[in-house]
Formats: sequence, structure tokens, C-alpha cells
Amino acid sequence: MGLSVLLLNQIISMVLMALAGYALGRFSLVTGEQSRVLSYICVYLAMPCSLIVSFGGQREVEKLEGLALGLAAAVGIHILFLSAGKLLSKGKYGLTNEEQASVLYNNAGNLIIPIVRSVLGAEYVIYTTPYLLVQNTLIWTHGQALMGGRQELNIKQILTTPAIIGIITGLVIFIMRIPLPTPLYTAMEGLGGCIAPLSMLIIGIIFSELDLRQILLYRRIYLVSLIRLLLLPLFSVLVLLGLKRIWPHSDSTNILTVNLLCSIGPTASLMTQQAQLFHNPNVKYVSAINVLTTFICAITMPVVMAAFLTLI
Repeated sequence: MGLSVLLLNQIISMVLMALAGYALGRFSLVTGEQSRVLSYICVYLAMPCSLIVSFGGQREVEKLEGLALGLAAAVGIHILFLSAGKLLSKGKYGLTNEEQASVLYNNAGNLIIPIVRSVLGAEYVIYTTPYLLVQNTLIWTHGQALMGGRQELNIKQILTTPAIIGIITGLVIFIMRIPLPTPLYTAMEGLGGCIAPLSMLIIGIIFSELDLRQILLYRRIYLVSLIRLLLLPLFSVLVLLGLKRIWPHSDSTNILTVNLLCSIGPTASLMTQQAQLFHNPNVKYVSAINVLTTFICAITMPVVMAAFLTLI
């Protein structure tokens, strides 16, 4: 079965999980505030566990080469994104700072990791780590400046995010070749497998408490969603096709596919959190972009992936 079909099936299953969460919220069985507990479990436990166990297994040399390819892809994609964001912000009708942040930084963590696990396999989650490293560094410098904070390198803020802690822990285990006891590995693998249902239940519960009609009234939200979900992902395809031709690797197609998945997701929910943190007056608009792009990506992601797999 083709990867684009597997992706479509996985997205459909995740939408169904979200609908289950929506039903819980609509029938007042779980409130948005109560779903914060699920968010903590997902972000602080399931995601780090998934990342740590992805560094297990053999073929260390091939993994290191694959990580180097993934890092080159992540850097190339973000350079292109930043250049496009700067260009699109010019002129009377250019993107605002909030819109720039919303199109440049996307959900490459709790939404994409379960898709990678299901479509390619748990062993490919490791190749999400270069993208997460690059994006987290930019979010807490350039991204926070766009949202109203100061553009300074906050090492502590970057290193203490759960995803980065998971990546660093996994790297140490990987480089030092530290064997994890079987019960511990099995437990962490099981917890990592919970990331998809937890993430989608949370999204569904949050959706149940939102006024979707109000979200659709923002006139520029459709332009921002188009840029985030189609324009920039198509640029990503070009970067990855170029790397495929100049960087030989035995598993380059799958590694580059992981990077594409990381770059075509909806706006990162962290943008809404930063808007709140820095008292941005347009926080509701930023949140609306996050909601709408999360909804629409179920359609755009398989389309972009099909185009990539046809060309590669």
C-alpha cells in the first residue's frame, strides 16, 4: 500500500479519535480544563518516551548518517521558510508578525510523531529529532520576537522543553550504547504509543468548546491557512527533492518523507501559548489559525505527500 494511502488512512483514524473527544466535550463528560491533564501526560510523558525509544536498535552508522541528512533537510526547509516569511511580510497587505509566526512554525511534535509511528514505523521517529531541534531553537528566538517577546537565545527555555529533553536523553543512550532493561523499554514504548489517541482526544475536546462560526469570520485566516498548509509545504518538497539528488543514502526516501511530514502540519499550538505569554492583543486570532489549520490539514497533508512521492 502506498505511503500516501497509509497516511490518509492514519489521518482518518486520527480524525475519528478527535471526534470521540469532541463527543466527550459536547456531552459535558470532559471539559476543556479537565483535558489539561491529558495534555500534561501527552507532552511530558508520551512524547519524550516515544523519542527516547526511537534511538534504540542497531545500525548505528546508518542512523547517524540519516540524522545528518535529516538535519540538512531541516535547516534547508527553515531557511526557505524564513526567507518566504520575510518576503510575504512586505507591502501594505503583507503578513503581520502573528501571521508570520503562524505560517512559519507548525506542529511537528505531538501530531506528527504518531503519524510517523503508524505510517513508517516507530524506528523512524528518530528522524523527527533534527527538525524538532531546529524548530524549537527558532521558536524560542525568532518566534517569540514575532509574538511580542525579545529575540534572544534562551538556552534554558530550549533545553527544558519535554521534546528536547527526550531527544537529549535518547542521544546519550544512543551514543553511549546504554542498554535499556527490557521492562523499562517495553513500558516506555507503550507510553510512547499513547501519543496519537491522547493528542486527538485533546484536540476534539477543545474543539467542542469553540465557536467555529466566529473563527470563520476572520477574513485573512484563509490566506494564512493556504500559505501554511500548501504554499510552504510545496517549497519543502522542492528542498527535499534537491537533497535526494545530491545526498545519497540507502534510506533517503523515508528519511526525507519524515522531514516532509514534519513541515506540512498545522500551526503549532505553541504560537497561541506564546501569544498569551507575551500578552499579544491578537491571541484569539492566533488561536483561530491554529484551530482552522488543524482541521484543514486532514485534507492537505495527503495531497502534498502524494505529490512528493510522485516526484521523488
